[in-house]
Amino acid sequence: MRKPLWIIPLLVAAIGSPMALRADDITYNLNVTVGPGSLTGQVTLAGVGTAGEPTVVSYDLTLFDGTKSILLTTANSQFEDFNGTGLDITPSEITFDWSSTDQFSLLAPPPASPPPPPGPSSGPGGVYDGVFCLSTSGQGDCAGQAVAESATIGSVDGDASDKDVQAESGVEVVATAVPEPGTASLLLIGVGLFGLAILRKSKLQNQPKAA
Repeated sequence: MRKPLWIIPLLVAAIGSPMALRADDITYNLNVTVGPGSLTGQVTLAGVGTAGEPTVVSYDLTLFDGTKSILLTTANSQFEDFNGTGLDITPSEITFDWSSTDQFSLLAPPPASPPPPPGPSSGPGGVYDGVFCLSTSGQGDCAGQAVAESATIGSVDGDASDKDVQAESGVEVVATAVPEPGTASLLLIGVGLFGLAILRKSKLQNQPKAA
């Protein structure tokens, strides 16, 4: 009886294709909470898994300080220290190691016009519209915000004072990759083809043998 070997390359293609089909740009869902505050949304990176450091392509993130929120993009904010020993960036997730000596921060300077309201000064840019920071013991504060070994969200709306500070330790998952649109369908196709092969084999086995 001829075995349905044709199913093997199809299964390999269906199950093994998701990583092969993944483009150089990888989009992650970022979701970090600090007390009542949070940083949520998506960030797209290029060059993950290749030589050198990944680069930030774009992001749409909402910084919420527990009272107010602000939408952060490449047009109105900037990452600082995005790459380093503390961040482990893989095609599936981004983690931050609190035992490292590193920082991960996102700063939103206020617009030049109209001028920002009076508030504490922080760095050469003065006050910020919003700050998110992960700062380890080896880094001290972050943009005048976080104390060592803590996650911090600075007040939204031009005040650089700390709004939410939370002590941290261990390894924290900062973001997870958005599944490729074709991944689920390819897996379903593979399972379906495998089922058809089993059914065909069963029918062939149950056919009456010729005398």
